[in-house]
Amino acid sequence: MPDTKIDPFAKTFAVFLIATCIAMSSADAQDVETTSQDARQIQEIIVTARKREESLLDAPLAISAFNEVELRNAGFHDIIDIAKATPGLFIEKFNGLGARVETTPRFRGIFLASGDPLHQTATVFLDGIYMSGGISTLGIGELERVEVIKGPQSALFGRNTFAGAINYVTKKPSNEFRVEVDALTATRDEYRIALGAEGPLGSDVLSFRLGAMFDSKGGHYDNIAVPGTKLGDESQWSVNGSLLFEPNSKFSLNVRASYRKIDDGPAAATFGYGIEDHNFGGFRLENGLANTSDSVVPAPLVETRNGTRGESVYRGTIRMPDESTIGLNTGFANIEAFRSGFVAHPLYTPQALPGRLSYNINNVNDFGLKLDSTRLSAHANYDFNETVSLALLAGHYEEAWGFWNDY
Repeated sequence: MPDTKIDPFAKTFAVFLIATCIAMSSADAQDVETTSQDARQIQEIIVTARKREESLLDAPLAISAFNEVELRNAGFHDIIDIAKATPGLFIEKFNGLGARVETTPRFRGIFLASGDPLHQTATVFLDGIYMSGGISTLGIGELERVEVIKGPQSALFGRNTFAGAINYVTKKPSNEFRVEVDALTATRDEYRIALGAEGPLGSDVLSFRLGAMFDSKGGHYDNIAVPGTKLGDESQWSVNGSLLFEPNSKFSLNVRASYRKIDDGPAAATFGYGIEDHNFGGFRLENGLANTSDSVVPAPLVETRNGTRGESVYRGTIRMPDESTIGLNTGFANIEAFRSGFVAHPLYTPQALPGRLSYNINNVNDFGLKLDSTRLSAHANYDFNETVSLALLAGHYEEAWGFWNDY
């Protein structure tokens, strides 16, 4: 049997190599663990979906949360943009009604086809206070966080939250002076500027925050009824202010007020009742209108092709209206006719008119959405200890708006 000898140097080198590999593996594992902890700290988002501050990772709810940095980096402008980045959430505007005012959130397909806030299956809250409308008119610049909570939330947020809830959390005043400016300009006459300033008021106990925003978008269609104007113009401006009183680490009081004014032009919409593309009951078409008393389902293909009967189902094509018909009835003469009709009606006498309409029609000189809104809110919080606290919320919202249209 051959005599096998191991070189002492080789043996020492092998032991050293094994020890080095073990040390490197231990160091790699420690680095991975540290990196994981750092990533958790960086990505941690504090939410208040359960009426208390907690980490998004610890909340036993289906929540999509966006903090201030994420909102800014993504270029979000309003709740419509947020909905595009949130699975299971769809925001729809009722163009035939209050347009930007009557905007309805839809969670996971649960929806009632109504702009009435009392019939919604999902609701939006501002700092935990119910918003009855105008959710798409609130800018992102004054928000610290947006929480999209999916699933029934009636126990925490009350009625009209069967499908989910959206909670806007505004920025609280800081005790350090800071000024913010955010501006945008784009094609189609789109302009937006938002200003913010905050800081202490004399001491660290009281601090303030002021904000202002102007947003304007030009329409895409020429208004043939009023040459030189566009259909679909949107314009709004708002101002807001808040005060934060923190005399100690246990008590805080945050008071906020805001005012918003919207002056939109005529909507880029046209009336489409009774034509083939909008009636899927197999109705016979007579003089461009559907005869609802004469229906055949399924509609014979030969009749739908020759245009004598409407489709039974939607087949993926809706005709675009001719541009010459869009906005045809948006001239000032139509406004005067509407105004005269209102005043002449017995239910809308000059004495009863102010009480029956929330918006003064005598101040309206063109078609579109006109809105004035004021919001007041107060949030007081007292911590008895680390686990017990008392929070009080109070809010007041006053809104007057009118949506004038003649398709």
